[in-house]
Amino acid sequence: MSAEVAADEAARKLFLQLKPSCVEVLRSCSAESLGRLDEALRRLPPRIPPPLMEYVLFPLRTWLRRLGGSDRVLLEHLLCSLSLLLSRAAPGQLSLSWDVFQELFAFLSMLLDGQMSQAAGLGAPSEERTLQALRCLKSLFLSATESSVSQLYQNVPAVGHCVSVLLAALGSCEGREVRSTALGGLLALSGLAEEDITLFTGVGGDIEDTADGLRSLAGRVGRERLREGRGEVLASFLPGVTTTTTKLLTSQPNLGQGILNLGLLVWTRYVSLSLSGVTHEETGDVDYVKRAAELVEGVRAEPQATPTGPAPSNTSRRDLRVERSRNWMRETDRKLALLAGKMGGVLVTVGGGWRGRRGVVLWAHCLLGNCHRTLVSVAPVLLEVLLTLSHDGYSLVSRPALLSLELFSAQHSREGLKISHSLCLYSTKSLYLPRCVVATNVSFSLFVAIEASVCHTVYEILQASVPMASNTLPSLPTEGGELVSVLQERLYSLSSSLPRLMRQHDDTRKVSVMQLLAGYLKLLGPHAVTLTLSPPHLSHLTQALVQTLELETTPPHLTELQSLDSVGDNVVIVEGQSSGPRGNKKEVPQDSEDWWTISLHFKHFRHRRVEELVRDCCHLLGFFGSLRPLLDHLLERYYVATGDGGGRGSELLVVIGYVLMGAGGRGCVRGRDRPSHAGSREDLCGVVGEVVDLVTGEGWKRGGGGGGAGSSVLHQCLQLQVVAVCVHLLGGAVSGRLEGLVYQLLSMRGSPHPQVSLQALSTLSCLTSTTGARSLSRLISENADYLVNSVCLGLRSHTHSHESLQVLQAVMDHGSEEVLPLMRDSIDELLLSLDLQLAGNEGVWSVLRSLAAALHRWSPETVKKEGVETRGGGCHDDRRGCEDEDFSGYFKSLRRRREEEEVDDEGEGGTVDEGGSEPVLSPVERAAVDILERCPHYLPSSPSSSPSLPLTVLDCLHHCLHCLSHTHRALLPLVHKVWPSLLLRLSDPAHLVALKALELLWDLCEVCGDFIRRRVVKGVWPVIAQSLTRLAEGSRGSAAVYQYSVACKLQMKMLDTVAVLSVKLQVSSSDLETLAAACLPYLSRHQPQRLVNTCQSSLTALVNSDPDLLWLLLHQLVPTATTPPPHPSLLTYKFPKLSCSEEFADTVPPLLKMTREYQ
Repeated sequence: MSAEVAADEAARKLFLQLKPSCVEVLRSCSAESLGRLDEALRRLPPRIPPPLMEYVLFPLRTWLRRLGGSDRVLLEHLLCSLSLLLSRAAPGQLSLSWDVFQELFAFLSMLLDGQMSQAAGLGAPSEERTLQALRCLKSLFLSATESSVSQLYQNVPAVGHCVSVLLAALGSCEGREVRSTALGGLLALSGLAEEDITLFTGVGGDIEDTADGLRSLAGRVGRERLREGRGEVLASFLPGVTTTTTKLLTSQPNLGQGILNLGLLVWTRYVSLSLSGVTHEETGDVDYVKRAAELVEGVRAEPQATPTGPAPSNTSRRDLRVERSRNWMRETDRKLALLAGKMGGVLVTVGGGWRGRRGVVLWAHCLLGNCHRTLVSVAPVLLEVLLTLSHDGYSLVSRPALLSLELFSAQHSREGLKISHSLCLYSTKSLYLPRCVVATNVSFSLFVAIEASVCHTVYEILQASVPMASNTLPSLPTEGGELVSVLQERLYSLSSSLPRLMRQHDDTRKVSVMQLLAGYLKLLGPHAVTLTLSPPHLSHLTQALVQTLELETTPPHLTELQSLDSVGDNVVIVEGQSSGPRGNKKEVPQDSEDWWTISLHFKHFRHRRVEELVRDCCHLLGFFGSLRPLLDHLLERYYVATGDGGGRGSELLVVIGYVLMGAGGRGCVRGRDRPSHAGSREDLCGVVGEVVDLVTGEGWKRGGGGGGAGSSVLHQCLQLQVVAVCVHLLGGAVSGRLEGLVYQLLSMRGSPHPQVSLQALSTLSCLTSTTGARSLSRLISENADYLVNSVCLGLRSHTHSHESLQVLQAVMDHGSEEVLPLMRDSIDELLLSLDLQLAGNEGVWSVLRSLAAALHRWSPETVKKEGVETRGGGCHDDRRGCEDEDFSGYFKSLRRRREEEEVDDEGEGGTVDEGGSEPVLSPVERAAVDILERCPHYLPSSPSSSPSLPLTVLDCLHHCLHCLSHTHRALLPLVHKVWPSLLLRLSDPAHLVALKALELLWDLCEVCGDFIRRRVVKGVWPVIAQSLTRLAEGSRGSAAVYQYSVACKLQMKMLDTVAVLSVKLQVSSSDLETLAAACLPYLSRHQPQRLVNTCQSSLTALVNSDPDLLWLLLHQLVPTATTPPPHPSLLTYKFPKLSCSEEFADTVPPLLKMTREYQ
């Protein structure tokens, strides 16, 4: 009793609050009075008692009847107040009388109907009035009791008229709020509760991400609350609702996720109510003869018209409802399949963002859950939607899609659902293909990161619900053989059209198609083994994959991002030279966990996501398929392709590599156990060994087709990449093939193409880590005997000599000093070939350059420096040992210096005493002397057409010079022999050669010191002065791009050489005048700024040697300068009157001031 009293007291207080406003509105309806009523309503609690609702509704209804079309603005205010009032009612608790409900329903429907509104004198409905009327109608449906709605559904024409006006408002008005309210009105008319709408269209929650939550959602969407079902009535309006919503959702990509989800829910709700729970077997065909007889009897019993008016109609209104017969169901299923395919094609990637795509998943799930018995033709389309979105980059999209696939599979197995085999013939022309750009708001790196977690696929979810053995993967239930057959046929059909789709459509569509293909393979799981056991289907699918992966054959280029000093730190990138997105660099680090290190570019797509999906498909084939028939088929095609030269050998290598990675449990199948039909580890190693034998056999180094040099280089890189994958798979079993592999990989490492060389280095790194060797040099040392034998045999064979030279070069690049004695015979053969053939042999000199670099690396001075650096970072306990080594080294260097004092100094005598006993040399030093003795003969006196040979020889000189830097007794006579040829190269027409010769001159000054002082002054100074004067004319007034040319770099190197050599060799003032005068033209403002800056730095270094000379030379350029000379005696000197040049006014005065500082 106390509770009832409290409720009455609360209602009385609410009544007292609303009474003044209601009375005022009843007496005089105006915008002000309605505004005060709205304020009073907003102050009330959310749920108003029904009696109070009727009290407030009375003045509003009264003025709606009185007002008519006299004041349209006031009518909008009335509708706004009515909408606010109805929204305050509790859902399903507004117990109005049928007359009141019918009156409001009819009036609001009339306001939304343009013709009826104009006929009633209300004029054409504006968008604002339409919005308010829609809000009122939606609130009326949501708050009305079940009895009122049941009585309304007995009047089918009234329901049809309401659906028509709602659809008309949905199509005619473009405002988002109007459209969302109209869609909400359709949902409210169908009886869907507000909380169910929020659940479907909300941002997300825990309920949607669980199997129970998805089941609950599908049940709510398809739930029927009336005893006399709405579905039978709404089936009459299903074509109009589905067609209008489909047109709305597919015509405007930027519709917004709110309207999109509401439209999908309307489509789902009306289809579920019309078709759920009804099968083709439960509905029979209509007996049209009996139906016609009933209609005739109805016409005969119909009363005739009277003179006063028309005859009353007693025809049953149920005659307006459609008969859901078998033919009607079949036609409806066929038409809905077309609409669903169109919707899926547009919304699967656009979808208003990830929330929209999540709504597409729920749309497909609810239809499959509620209408799987009736929507036979729609089911494949919905499955494709779920399979595609199971690869989405957002877990809130992919997770419900995977759960829905699991529920459908379980339901199919439990109910024994028989899907017609005709579904397999569903034309791939109707495959939904997204037409817009993927609408994601996150970066591509996050997209890929989330995809890595999704790659564990539906099978993890199935494992939680379908108990299976721990060593097998969960898959489709065995009872669902019909579903497996359907999926396999759909996969075959898709693979048939795959090349065409990849050539004709944009990247967004290609992503969708590849997502679907990968989804089929993932869902089939171990059942995909039947695909690899069927030769026709296997050939069909592999051909489609190869055609899809058609590579770009433009000349590739490779970028090395890190130093080559450490084999494991290399980054290998293969890219096309074409412009656009294909030129974007993608860094692929050489990692033991990442077996594929090449970045490829393809003709038919640019989106990296497509490549990832194709790779996932190959991984799945290698993991779930039967590996031996699959690889036998691919290797047979590869053998034919490389044999005739016209096939797609490179593309087949890509597929083989991806398949092998899948067989090894990499990629999207990482961390999973092998399926039960997979062979043992020995079988896997046997198959992989066959791949290695074929790839490195007759097809080794063979081009991948007719694409020219770029195609051949790319093919060799892919061969090396496949070998690296095989090495990872073989593991310790690779030791049986180690000797042949090391030789072949070293020959590729010595390739003149940097792309192939770097990829071979990456593969050698894999081989080193797999075999347990500490480094590549250790691997070479362990196989040195075999390598020596093969190289010696190859050098004696004309056909294999080039390959042996490459192996020898790679050994020198990466080997240790241990291999030098073993390779001595091969080195002697190369030196002998140079003695017998004086013409330049660039291949031999390339090997000698690598040998010279290795000798430099193995020289005692270099080893000592590295040891000192290593000891510098060591512990303090080794300090005593370091001191002992330092004392020992000191006495050794002192004894060596005393021996070198016997050698004549060129600075004193200018000649070299080549007599006396031969110095004792180590094997490293002896090899350097042998190379250095042959260098003068290959620095030709005549200009060379190609600068490659002189550059190679100068490199050899550089390394040998540093290798012998501590043995002057052996070095200085060789320098004496090389000097004439080096002078010629200083003035070489090829600027690169002259630049390299200047760098070598710096090395000579550092190593030989006073020995070459007179040689430099006598031979080098005139050459540099002449070159500087000649090149100054060309650089004067040049464009800005000149500073990046080789000629500019040569000028800068010459200017630096003037300063460096003058300081190091302590050149006298008399010898500096010529060089300083040659540098002065570079102080002009008409020279490039880089040359001006370099010249100022060089002259600054010369100021310290002779400031008086520099002051005299500079003062002649700017006679008006007020800077006093560095020495007072110059004040009495009478300078000739010269015209002042403005081009030196900015650069000369700072230098003159500097000469004063050295007074």
